[in-house]
Amino acid sequence: MKKKVPYLIWRNGRPRWEPGPHVRARGFKGRDLKDKHGNWLNLGAAIEEAEALNAEAKGEPQQQPKASEPKRPLPKPAYTLRHLWEEYAGNPEQNKKSSPFWKRLRASTQADYRRKAEVFLERFGDGPPAALTKPEIFAFWEELYEGRGHAMANGVIAVFRRLLSYGELKGRVAANKAARLGLPGVPGRLVLWLPAEASLILETADKMGEFGIGDAFVAGLHMGQRRGDILALPRAIFTDGRVRLSQAKTSASIDIKQTPAVKARLEARDHRWRKAGTLPLPETFIVDDATGEAFDGFAFTKRFALVREKAAETLPSLADKLFMDTRDTAVTRLALSGGYDAARISAVSGHSLTSIHNIMKHYLVLNRDFADDAIDKLVTWLEEEGIAV
Repeated sequence: MKKKVPYLIWRNGRPRWEPGPHVRARGFKGRDLKDKHGNWLNLGAAIEEAEALNAEAKGEPQQQPKASEPKRPLPKPAYTLRHLWEEYAGNPEQNKKSSPFWKRLRASTQADYRRKAEVFLERFGDGPPAALTKPEIFAFWEELYEGRGHAMANGVIAVFRRLLSYGELKGRVAANKAARLGLPGVPGRLVLWLPAEASLILETADKMGEFGIGDAFVAGLHMGQRRGDILALPRAIFTDGRVRLSQAKTSASIDIKQTPAVKARLEARDHRWRKAGTLPLPETFIVDDATGEAFDGFAFTKRFALVREKAAETLPSLADKLFMDTRDTAVTRLALSGGYDAARISAVSGHSLTSIHNIMKHYLVLNRDFADDAIDKLVTWLEEEGIAV
């Protein structure tokens, strides 16, 4: 049980000295209770500090240690979840190195993890990781689910879980309390670009002078790659009418033919830059026409949204479409074109076979033409086999 000390309060596990109005009237102000290094005081040290402040507020002289008595060492700062995060992800400002697990992550993944980590560090960062309980982490997930959405809630807990798993290996926590929470998975986003929508987006991008946006959109529809891989496509990988690349996320090797549409966009891009007198030609296929450099993901998403917003004035169904939807569209088109073979589609897009089957299950069973073709094949087979019923 915590000792009752006047004016000592705890906010989210953090100690603070908060005097009453009579004490404040004499010029005293509330303060967070931290040591000289900026670390929050533990329970014992916070009580001592609060009692000293209370004595000062009453005008009582503080007891000085006798000369013969050794001074007590400052209490050792408590190990917090934020300390564990710095062990895992490092802290460049304090010259703290990151773990090998962190070094293996891509820069974009590290940035995403940092954003999500700030969410749970804001709540639990100054408390000891060993004191976390499964019920409070689950309650935190429910709060995020209601306030920030299912995907964000699951994403934050996923990073939390990875951090505590690292802490378990380091002996900082006895068990990973963020594991096995039984959280419902986020339903996959499976949305198709219809032909009319795709044509209008491309037309709008070119009219706005956003040729790089149009180039990326065509590549997405015809190559079925992730946005990051498309934006990083070096011009040099387009040789002999083929596209050869290694996906950044899965390291899957892709070696596919260029479609006429992709080839036409590449040739038009080169012609546009030669006409402008820009040599040598840009090293990447997708280029930000405003800078002549490759897009970064944030700038591309922002500019694509502007093109989509303009096109949606004509076709409102575009308002909720995302660039990432081009990938599912590419897979579905491959299937509808008569080439539905999961292994062949995987060779083009780099999807896992499970992902391809999930996409097909969502779209193709709802596609009347595809279903009718299956029935026609069944009828033909029944007739050839002489099966009446």
